[in-house]
Amino acid sequence: MRRSGERILLVVLTAGTLGWLDPSATPREAAHLYEARKFDDAATKYNQALVDEPDSALLHFNLGDAEYRRKQYEASARAFASLPQDAAAQYNQGNALYQMGLAAEQAKPRDALQRWAEALVAYRRAIASDPADEDAKFNYEWVTRKIDELKKKLEEQQQNQNQQQDQQNQDEQKQDQQADQQQHQQDQQQNEKQDQQKRDDQQKADEQPEQKHDEQGQKPEEEQGEQQAQQDQHPPGEGEQQQAQGGQGQPAKGELSRDEATALLDGERNEELRPDEVIRRQLGAGEGPVQDW
Repeated sequence: MRRSGERILLVVLTAGTLGWLDPSATPREAAHLYEARKFDDAATKYNQALVDEPDSALLHFNLGDAEYRRKQYEASARAFASLPQDAAAQYNQGNALYQMGLAAEQAKPRDALQRWAEALVAYRRAIASDPADEDAKFNYEWVTRKIDELKKKLEEQQQNQNQQQDQQNQDEQKQDQQADQQQHQQDQQQNEKQDQQKRDDQQKADEQPEQKHDEQGQKPEEEQGEQQAQQDQHPPGEGEQQQAQGGQGQPAKGELSRDEATALLDGERNEELRPDEVIRRQLGAGEGPVQDW
């Protein structure tokens, strides 16, 4: 980019003017400081001179140049903006605006685009005032390319951000799906465990016999069955004898009394005795032998 050839318009004093009456003493001093490259001091003097002559186009122009030289581009652009009809002032304002955009390009690219757009306006005014100004035309094309490049860069950055955001969304969605699948598997496993536990409990309940008690607190049917089996193993009549003894000598149902049992045994024995023995017992036990007739 071509830099402007800042124009410093010096105030020429007429001969014989007294210094202490000279109203141009401060502008002249500012011009000397500028030529000595003491731009900070020169800008200070130009601002002081503008207090007395606020409408001086010459002072605004030279102040803009001094501010530009000390890299105070915003102050420089303001000073040149007060001279919209001056081609040189508009050219220099475009340069100041371009420098402001250049400083903001990395940190604030949107602000850079705004400043460069304003620089194009200033260059167009300079070209309109002086169509032969090749520097203004060159700078206009230069800034136009810079704007296009920066826009393209921002579009690519935005596209990359969108892709990254899409990728992030896809990753988050994938993670959510995986989390849902894991949760579903855990729930399914838990349900299967619960179902298996229910089946095991049911199987245990089916294998264990049901025990019932009557209202009087009798033994369960299983114990009663075992007791009956034990009774079946004893010899016939043994249980009845024990029962009879526990009942004070009273024969149980279906059991013979002592006398009946003795008579039964005697009857069996009579069948085995000899006839004479039977006759003897019938006549009376303990008597002598029966006389043989």
